[in-house]
Amino acid sequence: MKKFLLFFLGLFFFCVFSGRSQSVIKGIIKDENDKVVVSATISLLQASDSAIVKFAISDKEGRYYFSAIKQGEYFIVASSAGFDKAYSSTFVLDKGAIDIPPLNLLHSKNILKNVTVTTSRPFIEMHLDKMVVNVEASPTNAGSNVLEVLAKSPAIIVDMDENISLNGKQGVLILIDGKNTYLTAKDLASLLKSMPAANIDQIEIMTNPPAKYEAEGMAGVINIKTKKNKNDGWNGSLSTGGRMGIFTYNRNTLLFFTPENNLNFNYKKRKINLFSSLGFSRWSGRSVGIYNKTYYTSSYDINGYTFFTVNRSYDGN
Repeated sequence: MKKFLLFFLGLFFFCVFSGRSQSVIKGIIKDENDKVVVSATISLLQASDSAIVKFAISDKEGRYYFSAIKQGEYFIVASSAGFDKAYSSTFVLDKGAIDIPPLNLLHSKNILKNVTVTTSRPFIEMHLDKMVVNVEASPTNAGSNVLEVLAKSPAIIVDMDENISLNGKQGVLILIDGKNTYLTAKDLASLLKSMPAANIDQIEIMTNPPAKYEAEGMAGVINIKTKKNKNDGWNGSLSTGGRMGIFTYNRNTLLFFTPENNLNFNYKKRKINLFSSLGFSRWSGRSVGIYNKTYYTSSYDINGYTFFTVNRSYDGN
């Protein structure tokens, strides 16, 4: 009987930890001479509608990876200054890891007859001590909130419980304009969801933060820099929208709709800048599915006395 119980306990923990496993996509970027390309921008897109899911940057070995990606069909686009874009074939992501064949970037051979000089910031800038995401440089951020922008940014993972991790590590220090929010993880997520991406200038990602931040954020620091209002006085904005979708798991289908409303106020007087954000979001849904559950109960008697009782259950769809 002891072996029987140990077997079920082992099976239970195996199922729990297996359910938490995350899918990983990885690959390498090279040029036409088979040399690695460093700091290339890698975009992961859905095959169905080409919507951008996540960004990554190739490291010093030309490698990149995406983690905590849900199952589905995707393709990858690689780009870098001076090169033409490279596209992967469409692939299906199941559980576990998938290796994408090497993508080769070709040097651009376009000949320009007329040159027009324009000033625009790249979407991602690499510095010695940090990575900078210029929020306005990506059109996919239009209409998004700050938490959604973070979820798409390189090295940042936002899980289903809206916890933020950096390179898969918890304990990230989130700053707004260089100042600590001192909020719980839940309250911080609510604040970030109430902040429109249109109000954000840059996101600084520091995986190896300066010494002054080491005690507060061991995994790294994310500094969210808001747009500066140069005029004194009050200003505000109101935005409204919603999201609708269908989520299917096994034989269960969930239909959901989430309205989102945000109200923002800002007051500036010389060096004093006060910011307030109010957000409202209500989730509603309907679940349709087939579910059954069977219980088994066994009692073991010794000399007419009930010694112990074991309850077992079986779930099925």
